[in-house]
Amino acid sequence: MPEAGGGIDPTESQRAVIEAGSGSIFVAAGAGSGKTGTLTYRFVNAVARGEARVEEILAITFTRKAAAEMLDRIRSCLREGDTGTGTATEEQRRRMAEGWREMERAQIDTVHGFCATVLRANALAAGIDPDFAVIGDAMRAQVEDEVFDEALAQLLDEEGERALEFMTAYDRNFSRKLKKGLVGTYNLMRSRGLAVELPPPGGAPEVDQAGRRLSRAARALEAAVREKYSKSSVTVEQNLAAAARLKDVWNRGDPRWRLGVVAATKGHRGLKAVREEV
Repeated sequence: MPEAGGGIDPTESQRAVIEAGSGSIFVAAGAGSGKTGTLTYRFVNAVARGEARVEEILAITFTRKAAAEMLDRIRSCLREGDTGTGTATEEQRRRMAEGWREMERAQIDTVHGFCATVLRANALAAGIDPDFAVIGDAMRAQVEDEVFDEALAQLLDEEGERALEFMTAYDRNFSRKLKKGLVGTYNLMRSRGLAVELPPPGGAPEVDQAGRRLSRAARALEAAVREKYSKSSVTVEQNLAAAARLKDVWNRGDPRWRLGVVAATKGHRGLKAVREEV
């Protein structure tokens, strides 16, 4: 059977979703199962039954492409009087024709697009420029890189060689990993509506005991590595050098850098013994 205007020939389970009345429903479906077509017919049937006007329905999709596709399908179904569930009555066809003429007011968009519409309509209350633009992934990545580089440069300018030495002692990819962690945390907090700000500083944690454990673990690691490997390798030498540099940074006694050493060992795969000991 050829596909209907909604892009699918509804199955029994899809018809149940399409014909479900008002109230909350949850539908789980995999890729390529006909989600867009089912939502299209659910939208069309709500209009045909007189449950809602076109502008009273909010349809959210993940991508602009899917939103455009759904918009085209709904237009087609309303124009052709296609409910996907049988022959429309004369009254239903009248409502569908009216809905087709009102499709310019339809709210079918992505999450970003819908939020942008709400913000522009309430720009004064939100305290933002109504002429703002939603940046794409490429621009976002560029801005993240620029902001991180500026913050890192400021840190190096304020702390000097100690910051540079610590970062290189921990991992040559330290800045990349740090950026990934910071940006990921920032995005997670923003997505949950949390304030993106540092908490007030508390009392200094007890790090002396952790430092002594760190030193013992570093010595144990060095002895174990040298005993296990009779021949030197790049990985082994790198790990031993990292342990030595971390211990040197620790011995300087600055609490900020000692905290950094403890944090660094938690994420260094080559210093697993150190991490477990601390």
